[in-house]
Amino acid sequence: MSRFFPTIATLACLLVSPVQAGKHDAEFRRFLEADVKPAAQAAGVKEATLSRELQGLTPDTSLPGLVGPGGKGTPPKVNFQAEFRAPANYFKNSQFNALVPGGRRLMKKHARSLAAIEKRYGVPKRIILAIWARESGYGGAKIPHDAIRVLATRAFMGQRRDFFKDELIAALKILQNGDVSRKAMKSS
Repeated sequence: MSRFFPTIATLACLLVSPVQAGKHDAEFRRFLEADVKPAAQAAGVKEATLSRELQGLTPDTSLPGLVGPGGKGTPPKVNFQAEFRAPANYFKNSQFNALVPGGRRLMKKHARSLAAIEKRYGVPKRIILAIWARESGYGGAKIPHDAIRVLATRAFMGQRRDFFKDELIAALKILQNGDVSRKAMKSS
């Protein structure tokens, strides 16, 4: 390229100031060290897991609904999640009806697992399938974000900090147990 046409990376550097890009990084690291790590260790998460999963983690300040570090700030006026709007749109029969054939196939395919879950937790398999259908279209929805980063960010600067810290610790335990890989653990 000629010197008159900057690369996309050069343009990106000019558009995003370094102060904004990492504005909360140091405070986020302190939060992870002083708040998350001790709570996670008390819950049985090993240091090796914490080091591996939290190393280099930065907050994702592009997420909707954030109020600021420490949960201080004004809650957003608009929530884009469908379940926080008129329930009629969230529970449209036409949407559920389109998912029924796939649900029937999955009920047969996963009959043993669903029966075990129902027996252990008391949640009927049809409810499990309905939630799976509505939340992700049986795993077909594009879920773009790293779950650990989302949970850590919401625990740091979301409206329900304690809830998301507990969810983060639970996710770290799942990774520690090897139930799913970090790459496969996604969040919307």
